Amino acid sequence: MPIDPATLKTQLSGLTSRAALKAKAEEWGTGDLRDIPDHLLPNIESDEARKALRRLAAQAQSIGPRIVSVKRFGVLGEVNWGGDNQAADQALRAMDLEAVADEMLEQALYSGMLAGINRRDPDLGVTRIEPLIGHVEPVYSPASPTLVAGLIHAWVQPESVGAATKWTVRLYDLMDRSMREWRDVTDPSRVHQLTPAEVVEPSAEYPSGAPMPRFAIVSRGADRMPMGEIAKVLPHLYADWSSQVRGDRIEESTAVPQLVVKGEVEDGTDERSPTHVIRVVEDGDARYIIPGDLRSLHEHHNRKLERIREDANLPGGFLGGQTPSGEALREANAKFISANRWLASRLSRVLTELVADHCEAEGLGDPPQVTVTINREFTKAQDIADAIQLYQADLLDHAAAVRHVSAFVPTWSDEEIEEFIRSRRELVPPPPEPPDAAEERDPLAAG
Repeated sequence: MPIDPATLKTQLSGLTSRAALKAKAEEWGTGDLRDIPDHLLPNIESDEARKALRRLAAQAQSIGPRIVSVKRFGVLGEVNWGGDNQAADQALRAMDLEAVADEMLEQALYSGMLAGINRRDPDLGVTRIEPLIGHVEPVYSPASPTLVAGLIHAWVQPESVGAATKWTVRLYDLMDRSMREWRDVTDPSRVHQLTPAEVVEPSAEYPSGAPMPRFAIVSRGADRMPMGEIAKVLPHLYADWSSQVRGDRIEESTAVPQLVVKGEVEDGTDERSPTHVIRVVEDGDARYIIPGDLRSLHEHHNRKLERIREDANLPGGFLGGQTPSGEALREANAKFISANRWLASRLSRVLTELVADHCEAEGLGDPPQVTVTINREFTKAQDIADAIQLYQADLLDHAAAVRHVSAFVPTWSDEEIEEFIRSRRELVPPPPEPPDAAEERDPLAAG
């Protein structure tokens, strides 16, 4: 079923707000805060105190880049493809498929969608796999709330930055494989009322139709529309940033002893340094106020960081503060690894589909399957421990255990591994052969 006009009109009404949320998530995920968020600062009337607060606010940073970094590092261990198609191998290496996967993953952390397209480069005359940058969201079919009938891709035109914002909006109809494009749009929510600037339909250049994006929804909001993980924890990022500013203000104001003078100070003793003595008149006094205990303030901030770590499925202790111990640490790391594997599997599927489109468009033959594996550094200790335990329990052959562990030793060559296994076979006798099953059942049968 093609895209329904009524469904499109309803969905477009919320496109601008969803695009703004994605842009805000990207701003905090990259740490490139365009302006100091004044609405997150405490309400202070004094101009002098307000200036000091803004000075501290300029030093505060979003922890979004740390979250994005560990997600990318955890999911993108290796990007490999199989098969013996040398033409496809050469094309994918020249295209830098790893960089494409990296950018697609980062965009998904903001938008909730892995999306790319095999587009023809007008300058080079060949097709290239590219991530969809900007705001991307599906258009659902009226026949089913889970069937995606089309895809909307909208982005702000770079030349309009600083002036009246103008958008380019593309609508991909996945059913009839056609694409409509609107340029210089001031309100993306009203493109259904405009005449498209360009319409791409099935042509000889693309025998199966206009080039279609490949995508996977990896994170949803309450309305079943994509919503990235960074967008979901955005309120927590605000709270953490605000805590940084408030904590710095309190520490700067009270974290050092403050001198309090009672009474009138004699002339010539107003200078404050270790070599000057403070003299006061009769009944006067001078003493220091010792700073209060700020541990409760730090503990409150650490609880916020722990909430972010849990909601973003990050490894235990990643954001600092108090590192969980024992079972809590194992559960946190297990959630992180499980989430990484799920994202890697979805990314593998989308990349495989994009590579198939590229091979078809360029006539490169049978497309290889792309596999994204997570970074094994996070599973290294547990994998080695499991192999040792299975070997000690006589449930795993010595050679198999060595080959499993050797994957974590980059300086160990294949020849050295096999030589080590052979040397150990000479030192360690093989286990005894199990008795004959029939004899074990009936020891008197031979008699």
